[in-house]
Amino acid sequence: MAIRHKKKSRLFRLTTWGKALLFFSAVILFAAMTTGRNVVYLFFSLMVSFMFLSSLLATISLLRLRLSRLVPQHIFAGKPFLVETGVANDKRFFTSFSLRVSDLLNQKELKGRYILKLPPQSSVSLVHKYLIERRGKYTFHGIKVTTTYPLELFRKGYLLLAPETILVYPRIVRLNPHFLQDMASEVENQVNRAGLGTDLYGFRKYQNGDDSRFINWKLSAKTSELLVTKYCLEQNLKVCVVFDNLLHRIDPASREKFESAVTLAASLCSFL
Repeated sequence: MAIRHKKKSRLFRLTTWGKALLFFSAVILFAAMTTGRNVVYLFFSLMVSFMFLSSLLATISLLRLRLSRLVPQHIFAGKPFLVETGVANDKRFFTSFSLRVSDLLNQKELKGRYILKLPPQSSVSLVHKYLIERRGKYTFHGIKVTTTYPLELFRKGYLLLAPETILVYPRIVRLNPHFLQDMASEVENQVNRAGLGTDLYGFRKYQNGDDSRFINWKLSAKTSELLVTKYCLEQNLKVCVVFDNLLHRIDPASREKFESAVTLAASLCSFL
């Protein structure tokens, strides 16, 4: 999903080096005003020019960046998933340096990726690995792009507001083998019934009215009596999982039990 034309929120913050430079600039300005010497004013002008140049180059690095985000369709709680973020530099002549790109999930900034250099008219894809512990609806509020280029005096950037809601499915866990074995035995009892089919069910003595096509002549010759082959009944077995989604009590213990039940139902459906 390309999100180039979404609303931007500007970001600006002084780094430790920037605060130190600003402090020394103020000290030098005070000294220049006190002494009245031109050389002190020259030092002050030089420090201010460093800050201006740093801000200008950082702004140029952030110009005309085209961003996109690709989120997987199916996300499960407790299972890592990958989000692909595309960054393209649409400038014709200027290279973008020292870019840090990160996502905001439910207003919380996630761990980002670093781009050292992005030449003009080029693009790069960043793959982020995330993990969400609980099911529910979550929102990617936007993509944050910042840079400290070139002197790490400022951290400039912007937040590209592009809300995208995702649905995180319940956690899928490995079911207890004994539980699965009991369930399989119950299913086998329901399936293994005599009828018209192709799988062998057993043999029985011939009775008046039986179809002669089902007489097992080879086995009948060995036992000296007519035996009829029986086959398993073919049927499409349907399993219905019923889950009561009514939470009777609102307290942490009841919520945890409810979530455990949701996990069990989802895992059972996934197994079936």
